[in-house]
Amino acid sequence: MIENRKPKIYLLDSGDGNFLELATSLYSNNFFVVNPNKEIPKTWAGSLIFETEKTLIKMCDYMIVNLPKEDIEISLKIYYAHTIETPCFVVNENGKFFNYIWLGCYVTKFFDDMFSCFEFLKNERK
Repeated sequence: MIENRKPKIYLLDSGDGNFLELATSLYSNNFFVVNPNKEIPKTWAGSLIFETEKTLIKMCDYMIVNLPKEDIEISLKIYYAHTIETPCFVVNENGKFFNYIWLGCYVTKFFDDMFSCFEFLKNERK
């Protein structure tokens, strides 16, 4: 028998944090949102944080990234998710363009807003 569990989403918010709070409150009935800010102590060294994040990404069904600005660290995490075949969705609000064009081939789908992204994932689960 297949377990009917809520999918886990690794959510990276490179903005002001509102995206993460809103997603967690609005979609907690549909998804289990993994918040790296709560899971990883800020006092850890950079390389240790990345190794811990890689472990968390592996445990999740999807990765959603709010990318309102260019962020090379998040770009590396998107590439990592691609290498382990974790679908990665990027929300680039208001269609803001960012210079990491090479990143596009590692992203499963781009969305203009968070709601479209979560609604897409809800419908995928049906």
